[in-house]
Amino acid sequence: NPGNNLHVSGVSNRLDDRALEEAFSKFGKVQKAQVMYDPHTREPRGFAFVTMETAEEADAAVEGMNGTELSGRVLSVQKARRGRARTPTPGRYHGPPKSKFLPGFVTPMAIFASD
Repeated sequence: NPGNNLHVSGVSNRLDDRALEEAFSKFGKVQKAQVMYDPHTREPRGFAFVTMETAEEADAAVEGMNGTELSGRVLSVQKARRGRARTPTPGRYHGPPKSKFLPGFVTPMAIFASD
């Protein structure tokens, strides 16, 4: 992480990428502003990532935006621990493999006794 990626929590459900970018642009050039959404419900998850052009601009944004109110919610702005947001998951769990036979196990069979 070159120090220019910010984690923003306390993001209002009414806030979109464009409004977030506009708010942070007071502190420098915003490379990317991304509100995170739940892959199942498509509802906002209450946090976002903002990538500033430089680490200095990111520092200024942390100083200027942390603890401020935006769209009725108080933001918490910190340097992100990762360099970028994680790659989105496919959105659903496919479960364990569908194979009926497991290697090393004997498949139980019905035993019929005849007189």
